[in-house]
Amino acid sequence: MAKVTFKPLRDMVIVTSVAEVLLGRARASGVIIPDTVDIPMNLGEVVAVGPGRLDANGVLMPMSVAVGDLVLVDGKYGGKQSIDGVEYGSIPEIGIITIVIREEEQDGNHPVN
Repeated sequence: MAKVTFKPLRDMVIVTSVAEVLLGRARASGVIIPDTVDIPMNLGEVVAVGPGRLDANGVLMPMSVAVGDLVLVDGKYGGKQSIDGVEYGSIPEIGIITIVIREEEQDGNHPVN
């Protein structure tokens, strides 16, 4: 089986699914989320990142995520594809809610600080 390589366009990000998470009523932080807000989200690892999007002046806006980042993705964005038995999600950068910083990454070496 050949290795799959992605080259996303614009501000698209390719992730592999790590786990599915569903927002509950209360979070550990104490923030209360109303019952009417039931947004599915996915936890994924970034496997490919596009170059970014162009602003109104044609200047390339760099991406905030990098390959290997663990990210929480809003379930409203993007689509899923299965290639060689592996499920991938393709999403625009705006669909990424946060980068999940693992404890070993807390040293400030992440590109987004």
